[in-house]
Amino acid sequence: MLSGIGMVVINAILLNVFQERIASDEIFSYWLKQGFTSASAGINILITILAMWIGSSFFRTPGEETSRVKEFFMRMDVPTEPQIVREKMQQVWRNKTNTRILYAPL
Repeated sequence: MLSGIGMVVINAILLNVFQERIASDEIFSYWLKQGFTSASAGINILITILAMWIGSSFFRTPGEETSRVKEFFMRMDVPTEPQIVREKMQQVWRNKTNTRILYAPL
């Protein structure tokens, strides 16, 4: 967020400083208006990646939080359908397959 605000402030300053040149030089005007926006997007992405790397390198996840996350996913590791329904559906598909095999030659 700070890098984005910083880039907007820099762009506003550059637009004010080079106001006369923007009016006369089309290439400079294009770069300062559209090119700077594209460059600032790339710079924001790089700064974000760098900040994520620094944050994950210096600020480790506490053990308590890691254990809570593992516990949560262990609780969530439960089949969504009962075993009875799964077995019933397998039997239905076996019956359909056998029926098709029997009637295919006809």
